[in-house]
Amino acid sequence: MPDANTSTEYSEGERLLAAALVEYFTDDQMRRGGGFTFEQVEEGIRHVFPLVVEMRREMAKNASTGDGSEQQGQQ
Repeated sequence: MPDANTSTEYSEGERLLAAALVEYFTDDQMRRGGGFTFEQVEEGIRHVFPLVVEMRREMAKNASTGDGSEQQGQQ
């Protein structure tokens, strides 16, 4: 399986967001005495993060072009 960083070019802000998510969920699990290791959290986010980035980019594109019926209903 290709690494998420090689299949998509991420901005510095997106990389910082991914790192913050890994840290938050790892810390949260440790506080709860949870069952996830850092590696498990990292792997889970690695699979989901490209989808989150794609959605954020699409929302930003729609907002900048004034396109997107979802945006119009919320304004």
